[in-house]
Amino acid sequence: MISDHCVMYREWLTDLVKRSPRGTQAQLARYLGLSEKKVSEMLSGKRKIAADELPNISRFFRGAPPGFDRKERLLPIVGRVGASTDGTVIHATGDQGIFGEIEAPIGARGTEAVVEVAGHSMGLYAPDGSLILYDDRREPPHEDMIGEVCVVGLPDDRVLVKRLRRGSRPGLFDLESIVGETMRDQPIEWAAVVLMVIHPRHARRLRTG
Repeated sequence: MISDHCVMYREWLTDLVKRSPRGTQAQLARYLGLSEKKVSEMLSGKRKIAADELPNISRFFRGAPPGFDRKERLLPIVGRVGASTDGTVIHATGDQGIFGEIEAPIGARGTEAVVEVAGHSMGLYAPDGSLILYDDRREPPHEDMIGEVCVVGLPDDRVLVKRLRRGSRPGLFDLESIVGETMRDQPIEWAAVVLMVIHPRHARRLRTG
């Protein structure tokens, strides 16, 4: 069943592509770090638009998606890291909407997506109640992401927060946990470098609801 959120975002993107002088599907694909096929699948409904892709689509077309008020510089909370030690993110997608919003902190560009930490899976790096900001998803990951803490998407739709390492052969990566064991030789659909970790005291001040 296709949700109202999924249809709303697809209709919004389709309208922008038709009307905007900003560029073609190919240019949008390059900007998002996706293949032209993936963008085409977004428009046809074969691929869901991830909640954390919405801010960058908004930035490319200079138009806010439904439910986002860029004038107020609000950032969407698109996922939650749970209590398990494997860094798994309960990740929002276009058919779920978002988990809330925060005011963009000082230093943010206004295009970031946010993951909220619930529990102690991230240790002292990001304690319970912290916020993790990232943007600029790349599909597949770029070489300069090696060694960085990233939000990564796996082919089975899991989303994790891990440090990215080279695997034993091209196309595979070791995913080093903040707390827990390293996952060896994993294929990765996409990755985005963590830009900012906001600890709980300040995070509470940024929440809008």
